Amino acid sequence: MRERLDLCGDWRVHPEMESLPGEVARAFPSDGLPAQVPGTIHTDLLAAGIIPDPFVNRNEVAVQWVHDQRWRYVKTFQVDPQWLNPQHPIFLVFEGLDTIATVRLNGVEIASTDNMFLAYRFPVSHLLKSGENVLEVIFESPVLYARSQVAEYGPLSAPNSAERVYIRKAQYAFGWDWGPSLPTVGIWKPVYLERLHAGRLDHLRFHTLSASSRKAVVRVEVQLEWFADESGELEIVLREPGVDEPVWNTRVPINSNAVDCQLEIKNPRLWWPNGMGEPFRYKLEARLFSGKEVVDERTWFVGIRTVTLERQDDQGNPVFRFVVNGRPVYAQGANWIPADAFLPRVSAEKYRRLLQMARDAGMNMLRVWGGGVYETDVFYEWCDRLGLMVWQDFMFACGDYPEHQAFLENVRREARYQIGRLQHHPCLVIWCGNNENEWIWYQRTGRSPEDMPGYSIFHRLLPELCQQLDPTRAYWPSSPFGDDADPNDTRSGNRHQWNIWSIWQDYRTVEADDSLFVTEFGFQAPANRETLEAAIEPGERYPWSRTVEHHNKQEEGTERLFRFLVAHLPVSTRWEAFLYLTWLNQALALQTCVDHWRFRWPQTSGSLIWQLNDCWPVTSWALIDANLQPKAAYFAARRFFQKQRAVIQGDGEKICVRALNLDSTVWNGELQLTLFDLKENAPVWSGTQAVQLPAGQVLTVWERHTPISDDEKACRLWLLRLMDDAGEEISRHYWTYLPLKHLHLDPEGLQWAVEDETGEEIRIRLNAHTFVPGVFLEAPGVEFSDNWLDLFPGDSVQITGKRKTNSARPADVKVWCLNEFYRKVE
Repeated sequence: MRERLDLCGDWRVHPEMESLPGEVARAFPSDGLPAQVPGTIHTDLLAAGIIPDPFVNRNEVAVQWVHDQRWRYVKTFQVDPQWLNPQHPIFLVFEGLDTIATVRLNGVEIASTDNMFLAYRFPVSHLLKSGENVLEVIFESPVLYARSQVAEYGPLSAPNSAERVYIRKAQYAFGWDWGPSLPTVGIWKPVYLERLHAGRLDHLRFHTLSASSRKAVVRVEVQLEWFADESGELEIVLREPGVDEPVWNTRVPINSNAVDCQLEIKNPRLWWPNGMGEPFRYKLEARLFSGKEVVDERTWFVGIRTVTLERQDDQGNPVFRFVVNGRPVYAQGANWIPADAFLPRVSAEKYRRLLQMARDAGMNMLRVWGGGVYETDVFYEWCDRLGLMVWQDFMFACGDYPEHQAFLENVRREARYQIGRLQHHPCLVIWCGNNENEWIWYQRTGRSPEDMPGYSIFHRLLPELCQQLDPTRAYWPSSPFGDDADPNDTRSGNRHQWNIWSIWQDYRTVEADDSLFVTEFGFQAPANRETLEAAIEPGERYPWSRTVEHHNKQEEGTERLFRFLVAHLPVSTRWEAFLYLTWLNQALALQTCVDHWRFRWPQTSGSLIWQLNDCWPVTSWALIDANLQPKAAYFAARRFFQKQRAVIQGDGEKICVRALNLDSTVWNGELQLTLFDLKENAPVWSGTQAVQLPAGQVLTVWERHTPISDDEKACRLWLLRLMDDAGEEISRHYWTYLPLKHLHLDPEGLQWAVEDETGEEIRIRLNAHTFVPGVFLEAPGVEFSDNWLDLFPGDSVQITGKRKTNSARPADVKVWCLNEFYRKVE
């Protein structure tokens, strides 16, 4: 069997340059500092007390010297003499080196590396010694290396450190409009020695050629290495997890470095996206035999499903629509960025929690954005389990890219490796060449993307590899991209809608947007208060402080927060109130946009929010902050992503009620519509209507003319409930004639009390005697079952808070609502 000697854990790190700041140089012991692998130089220096936490205050600025240095990592390890058998070759395996590195074993240089996105395997049997061995990895400065490439090949255009395009490293590390500039180095994934017996299994390619409820045809390709003189065999078994009887199995002789089989499966259990059915996974086992001895074995989980990308509907109209197992899908979800500026700190538990939160919000798609990394196996395994489709960018973003031969060969190796590693995951539904390169080129030059540096990568090299290695999945050159001169045109392909927010347009202007598929749109809000206050000292906690602005990386980000806040809500510069109001405004903006696009189905077939998560404490577009605390917009998403939803749309003269059913079956229920007078605190009119919603359709259910006087507009609003046939509320919505800031909201409209307390839980009762939007429960160390509610008159709701710490107290609970901001100013 394959054997491993783990080389992770304790290492030592040494500076290799004489340009360290004086106090830092004096702090380094002669034998180096303790280091952890997997890890980064920044986290090692932080653990040793050499640098302050870059996430706190403006410390990011104080640690910029780190990325200009060369660093040497050293590991001393023992090898048992019995391991050194010439019949069993030994390889040194690095699953990830970040980035420009030289590897030495026992004083002999064995390799130089230049790609963070590759795993490296080096034969080292001839260099290992019985007893003590020394492994060294010397990392060059990524910034100085990239600049040397610019000097050699010429400058290219890109925001956020233009030299970054020359290095195959996560581009966000050089700074983005939501992330710090911390281009670190290190052994960022596991490292080990691997001893082989006759051969090894490499990766699996699993293709669903056709699938229905009665029969599926799949193709299985197992890639392997075989170096023994005698012949070998490969056994492949496909089974349902927990079931002994295999669905299919075979045992075949090895004649090459790949075994290719095609099989039929009767009555298959299909993999479905979240909300459409069970994301069922089969267990595929492979065993490599030399005679009767198993020399290697691996297990993969696979899913049977077909995915196509439709570009025209039955009438020949342009669309951009995913079809899974023959059923059209509205793709709803978010963009995924790296979950930390220092990737080795992202635990399997953090991946699980973030992805389960995405699933629980009703999302069915995440886009792995091209400025980050090809994610870990854990990420894709959880997406498989949870039914989260993955739009997978290749790692290129927002820039022109070089096309000299060495760079192209590096990209080719990277793409081959990553396609091979990820292809078997059923969650992965599309490969995309890059993020925004063609669009930015067109904006800057007005010329065709065919003239763009890097064009050959995205329009020839990558599509050819995808067609060769993964022909059943769609490839798309860029996001956004389409058939028109402007890659971000609404008339074809997919779109990034950044007129709203970034180009200063208000979110209400989305009503004129007719995009076919929106892969990016968003609206900023600060991280949650606990997260921000852990990173910002008390004296800097006001909206225009230098530190608060440092934790918003978009140019004029704070100015935008105020511009869009004053358009819709009351304004306050008091720290806690400012946070509350900007959180609420983000939720209202995203709800408005998503409702618009979902109710354009099937003309619009997807909307992916920018962004799901954060990599540090920051004001950004994220729904969930860097400490896994959901913002108001996350709770809004749990409601506006529901399969059945009803909304009110109006123009001041009339309103119409529209209902949506994105399920695969007919849905029956009831609509309850009320015109409410805030001044009289009483309904003016109410009505109910039974509804039957066909599968996958949007209906206009109700239209009503609503002429009212100008004076009445500030005190009247429409309230809507969608009820199922059991009388349970499915969704609610409200519509106002004026922005919320102009309404006559009763500041005493909400009463609340701690109703009960047990060892782990705090129960809170909320009673609304009028309309109370934006009810937010806040308490340090408490996680609430629901939050950010819009309460209608007469609502009485119990919310459960679960203590995360023993120090959490009922007395610490605070309940916010928008009504509080309508007290008369003396």
